[in-house]
Amino acid sequence: MNTNDIDWWSNYRQLNIRYFSKEIDNMNIQNDEYRMISEIYARVKNLKVDYPCKCNPKTLIRMIDEIDIKFKSL
Repeated sequence: MNTNDIDWWSNYRQLNIRYFSKEIDNMNIQNDEYRMISEIYARVKNLKVDYPCKCNPKTLIRMIDEIDIKFKSL
């Protein structure tokens, strides 16, 4: 994660604190957030950027959870 990613993720976590504190099980993800999550995930995992189908939220949730683990370890 670069410094821009860290700043963006920190802000994203604050905006979605209810999800990250496990008060709710899901959240609505906007298109710009979807793109940024996919790009950050690719950088964290050192992968080519892939934009998963929004029809399967499990993949996106897994990506969010893995990014958050990395963010917490910084």
